[in-house]
Amino acid sequence: MLKGMLLGALVGAILAAVSYRVFAPRREIAPPPAGGTAAPAPAVPDAELEKARTQNAKLLEELAAARKAPDTAATTAAIAKPPVKSLPTWKELGARVYKLRDQLKNRDQMSPEMTALWSDFIAVIGQSAQKDGVTIDEAMMGPGGMLGLLVGILEGSDLPPDGGQQAKLDLTMEAMEKGWKDYLAGRGELTAMERDRALLALTGGGMNDMRAAMTAAQIDMLDKMEMFKGVPGRGLSSQFNGDRTTVASQLADRWKSDLGLDDSQTVSIRPIVDEYMRGFDALEMEAERLKSAGAPMDDWTKALQRQDLMLAVQKRMKDTLRLTDAQAAAMKEWSGTFGYSVTEGK
Repeated sequence: MLKGMLLGALVGAILAAVSYRVFAPRREIAPPPAGGTAAPAPAVPDAELEKARTQNAKLLEELAAARKAPDTAATTAAIAKPPVKSLPTWKELGARVYKLRDQLKNRDQMSPEMTALWSDFIAVIGQSAQKDGVTIDEAMMGPGGMLGLLVGILEGSDLPPDGGQQAKLDLTMEAMEKGWKDYLAGRGELTAMERDRALLALTGGGMNDMRAAMTAAQIDMLDKMEMFKGVPGRGLSSQFNGDRTTVASQLADRWKSDLGLDDSQTVSIRPIVDEYMRGFDALEMEAERLKSAGAPMDDWTKALQRQDLMLAVQKRMKDTLRLTDAQAAAMKEWSGTFGYSVTEGK
């Protein structure tokens, strides 16, 4: 439970536990596996433990409330109260995450150290979002978020980067800073889907560059922490199942609901649904081919290609449908990728 909660916030706010609607649906924090054996919890006085639980519950409520209005001043006001002390940097938070890695993976109770880390995380990410005028999840995809956390974990680990690696990491962060400034400058002109893709390209490129600079031992260390594997919180927004006709109808109905289309428009998008399904099938087949060849497509590239499929869907809809003002507004904030599994009638 704790692993899903804290790691889900640090990297899966960005990862699944607290990711926003734009990239993936919210998922509930999974309980510990049935029958699993947890390491014994540290001895903590009852009063102190209860205090930690109460504080953690309050922080979770604040973060949840903030996510209901991601682009307003209330968002950051709810989580980024004026600090009474200097807030830690992402690198400092990363070093603390590494120090507490065993507790984060194996303990099901909040220790005072983990409560403090959680509190600082919320304050730092809130301040970052407020400074740049973005959502919490966007801030985590910026150079001071997930990648800063990764560098902090590396530097605070038992396998710190050597001089050559550090130089490569610094160059990657410099490129991220420039890319982030460009993103912020053009953000207001982008649709939600375009913002998603821009962030995926920016952060995915930085993540792949960083992993390329690491040793196999460092990558294995991060993978064992179950952080930074795959694309954080950017999976399929919805998954449909059935024969092809059923799946096509489900996609059309979902898109109709998302955009408020009328029945005649829904009939008109059937060719667009078919085109999307052909593109999705081709992407899945190519991913399988590369996997069989021993050169699997990385998750960031696959996520970007899925975004491109949906951007093509949106363009076709804009070009072929007569959208009302309300539908056009819904289209501008419409994001997500849609997958399916054909179970029969292929």
